Amino acid sequence: MTAELIHVDFRNRKVNGRQPERQPGAFNPLRDEFFRGFVDVMARVAISAHERGADYQRMIVVMSDGELNQVVFSGDVLSPEEAVESLNRGVDRLLDHLDESVRDL
Repeated sequence: MTAELIHVDFRNRKVNGRQPERQPGAFNPLRDEFFRGFVDVMARVAISAHERGADYQRMIVVMSDGELNQVVFSGDVLSPEEAVESLNRGVDRLLDHLDESVRDL
């Protein structure tokens, strides 16, 4: 059985849109407490970056879980080459931090 959600403007007798109904039990990140907390932290990072003069629109988010690796950035703001350069600088900083941690042991 299939179903869909239909958005209707009853006053004007117009269908404004349709979308398939979510399957019961399907993952909905907006209902996941951990994910909502993660998004809140990302918003705080954007606010902090903005307060320090950075452009939050140049933010790059990396998701890596085993074989799945995804990178999200605004293609309207950054080119893929700029994103790669920025990610490389971030990896270098992370490696430097790890080196410092090992030296402290």
